[in-house]
Amino acid sequence: MKCNFQLFSVVSKVLMLSVCSLLSISWGVGQSYNTATGFRVGSDFGITVVQRIAKRSTLELIYEDGLFESNRNLDLLFKRHLPLISKSFNFYTGLGIGHASAFDHEIDITSQTVSIPAVLGAEVTLGRFNLAADFQPTLLLRKIDNQRIVRSSGVSLRYVLVKRKKKIKKAKKKVNGFFDNLRNNKSPK
Repeated sequence: MKCNFQLFSVVSKVLMLSVCSLLSISWGVGQSYNTATGFRVGSDFGITVVQRIAKRSTLELIYEDGLFESNRNLDLLFKRHLPLISKSFNFYTGLGIGHASAFDHEIDITSQTVSIPAVLGAEVTLGRFNLAADFQPTLLLRKIDNQRIVRSSGVSLRYVLVKRKKKIKKAKKKVNGFFDNLRNNKSPK
C-alpha cells in the first residue's frame, strides 16, 4: 500500500508540473543566464555548474562527494527550460548520464556503476542569484546497496557568472531605422 501511495504521489507531481510547463511554453524564452555555478543540498552536499548551450537548453554538471552518505555521484544532465511567468522563473526537465559509487563500510568494498539520471524542477533567477529545486530519479545500470532506482531531491543556490545579453540592441536598431526612414522621407518598412 505504501509503495502505491508513493508512486501515486510521484505521478501526480509529474503530471502537475507537466501541465504547468505546457501552459507556459508560449510565455517567453528559457532561462535568464548563460553560466551559473554554486552549491546543491539534498540527500548530500555537492557543487553544480550550469551552461546554456541553445535557446531554452542547458547542460548541468553535478558532483556530490558523499559527505553525509557513502555515495558519490557525478552527473551530466541535458535540461530543457520552459518559462512560466518570465525567463527568470521557469520549469525544466532533463535526462543525462552519470557515474555512481558507494562504499560499504562492513566489507570495505566500493561499488561503482553507470547511471541514467532524470530531473524535473523549477528555478528562479533574481539578479545574479539562481535558486532551483528539483526531483532527480536515477536508474543505476548495476545495483548498488540492492537498489536499481535511487530518488533524490535537492535545492541549488547558484551565482550567475555570465548573464544573457538582452535584445535591446536589436530593438534600438529597429527604432533608429524607423526614424531614419522618416527623416529621409521614406515610408517605414
